Amino acid sequence: MPSRFTIISDNKESVSAQVLQGCEYERLWNAWECSLENIGVMIFDNLDPDRWDRALHPVYIRNADLGFDNRLNSYMDHCWDGFYTCQKRESRFPTLVWQEVDYEIEFTGTPPQAQEFRLIGRVGSPGFVVSIRYNAAGAYQLYDAARQPILPTDWDSRSGTW
Repeated sequence: MPSRFTIISDNKESVSAQVLQGCEYERLWNAWECSLENIGVMIFDNLDPDRWDRALHPVYIRNADLGFDNRLNSYMDHCWDGFYTCQKRESRFPTLVWQEVDYEIEFTGTPPQAQEFRLIGRVGSPGFVVSIRYNAAGAYQLYDAARQPILPTDWDSRSGTW
């Protein structure tokens, strides 16, 4: 076994389209053993006041170049009002990401105005861009974990990227 590896469940939408070239399928595990170091988990949350009541799902995470098209749903509700479920779901969405390619997020419902994104992955990875389709034009501000505004990165004409 290599000293560093990642084990990923057999989710065809995530593994085969993104990281198959660095992963080997282990039939007995029903999982993939990956030697790539840039695999991570991106988790994003709706922080709007109606986060427990408003349905945003399904949410699509895509990378057209790789054919990556992962559909995410909200967590299951675990409370009851008599004979019925309480219909409250946490709007939190975890997804597997390869920290070297860009992603587009498309909400089926209206995208939240306040969101929090976290990445659990290798420190020092090349990074990636996440684009969100909003249904209305507007100005949006990004903040870091300490709630300080993140200044936009200048466009580099030589490399053709930020």
